Amino acid sequence: MCLAQGNESKFLEVFAVAGQENVPDNAKGKAKTMEKTVARLMLAYDEGSLSDRKERTRGFATVDQLETVYIVTKAGLQAEKRDRLKFQGTSAGSLLGPVVLPTHACLWNETFARKKDLLGPARVAVGGRTPGSGVDVGEKGVVTKREPDDVEPVFFHSKGEDVYAELLHMLGGRRFIKCVIDLTVGDGSMAHLCAVQKIPFIGYGFTDFHVTFLRKHTEVLVWKDFKEEGHRNYKPSLAAIIEQIGGEPIDEDEDDAKKKGTSKAKGKAKSKAKAKGKGKAKSKAAGRKPKDEEKDDEENEEETEDSGAGEDDGGDE
Repeated sequence: MCLAQGNESKFLEVFAVAGQENVPDNAKGKAKTMEKTVARLMLAYDEGSLSDRKERTRGFATVDQLETVYIVTKAGLQAEKRDRLKFQGTSAGSLLGPVVLPTHACLWNETFARKKDLLGPARVAVGGRTPGSGVDVGEKGVVTKREPDDVEPVFFHSKGEDVYAELLHMLGGRRFIKCVIDLTVGDGSMAHLCAVQKIPFIGYGFTDFHVTFLRKHTEVLVWKDFKEEGHRNYKPSLAAIIEQIGGEPIDEDEDDAKKKGTSKAKGKAKSKAKAKGKGKAKSKAAGRKPKDEEKDDEENEEETEDSGAGEDDGGDE
């Protein structure tokens, strides 16, 4: 869990005692203390990449570059010492950095309208001056308003994947991690890394819309991994196939919708054929053919109607 300074006591409250949820109010003070070990890992962010995310920085020591990762376990971790994966040093150290943050253009971006649907009731409208910016108006001196079609990061404060990749590496990766349960799945950085490393993953989103689009976003990232030379999932033959089919994963929902549309179109075409069949039958009847031939025409007409009706039902499904 990553937290800014000053939130430690509030965060660790949930690990203070065991079984509080089942203890009566008049007996909560007697609850058993939870056995735990707390390890702290300090993140040090690169000043340049952090400042690039702000409109303006000024003053002395106004760019807060520190954040703490809390690792809470029942007993001390028995992880072997290993070299860092993305940063200098080893897993024995308590400092991780410098962490270079990705630019907003490199993050998961969506339209403002879709972002509001994605966040749902979890979105809190905020206002006022951004700490350290020194301004509260737009670039041209007027208050800016976001339009529904404006594209922006879904999560402005995303750390990128390097920090999470380092944590998985420090804890032993797939050999030792049985499952990752992410209560703040956010932009899915951890979900993507677990998919790459084949680690079972459960993530909780803000809304069903968030979960649906995050799954699609993760699929796109994994698809890109297949094409990236040097990536652990890269395979030349698979990359060639992906390029042939357009370079993007198939959206099953859209694919089903297209199939339904095709089926409906076929149903309509056969309905027209059915109508033509009726017209021919009536013309033959008007010609006063013998009764045997009229009977054959009626049977042919019924068969045409049954065949057409079946196709129409299939097209509506």
